Amino acid sequence: MKKIILITLLLSSITSLYAMQRLTSLSQIEENSYSFIVLERNGCPWCSKYKSELDFIIDDYEDKIKFYKLKKGSDIFKKFTKKYNLKIIIYPMTYIFKKSKTNEAKIVYEMYGYKPLEYIEDDVFKEIFKSK
Repeated sequence: MKKIILITLLLSSITSLYAMQRLTSLSQIEENSYSFIVLERNGCPWCSKYKSELDFIIDDYEDKIKFYKLKKGSDIFKKFTKKYNLKIIIYPMTYIFKKSKTNEAKIVYEMYGYKPLEYIEDDVFKEIFKSK
């Protein structure tokens, strides 16, 4: 019985690692109506906690918003912060983009640090998706 539980936990943790895609191009942001981008850095315990909790809601919202992660120090991170003129002061940092009528992505919401799922679902998503 213990082996079954351990295998189940291992498989669920492996699949959750791949639930949020890595941002590899800035054009990905403009391919979706909404994009949820989490900026993270190595060794950040709040970043890990935040991403693992987000895995629980990704399936519920994947038809409305695309979830991406972006690691500090990567080439795409540098391009991202330069294009949107961002200075990141805390991790994790979250930006939600909305594609405009001209197909440009605009920041419609930003969150500093770790936020519980209840806040994201009950406050942030309700505010963003009501204006749709």
